[in-house]
Amino acid sequence: MGSTPDYLITLPKVCERVALSGSEIYRRIQTGDFPSPVPIGKSRVAWSAQEIDAHVEQCKRNRDVGREARKERAQKAIAARHDGERKRDARKKRG
Repeated sequence: MGSTPDYLITLPKVCERVALSGSEIYRRIQTGDFPSPVPIGKSRVAWSAQEIDAHVEQCKRNRDVGREARKERAQKAIAARHDGERKRDARKKRG
C-alpha cells in the first residue's frame, strides 16, 4: 500500500546510481559511510535498492544542510568584518 517493493541490485548498478567506483564504495562501507551489501551466494553480494535510494536522499539532505551552514558562517564573517571596520573607524576618530 504505497510502499515500493524492495529488490537487490549488483555492484555495477550501484556504481551507476551513486557515481562512485566499486573500490570507493567498499572503502565507504568500511568507514560506515555506505550501506553494506547483502550476501546472495557463496561469493556474491547485492545491495537493497531502497537502502541505496535512501543513502542518496541522505546525501542530498546533508548537502542542503551544509549549504545552509556555509551561508550562515559567511553571513557571520561579513558581520564580524563590518563590526571590526566600525570599531577601527571609531578608534581613528578618537585618536
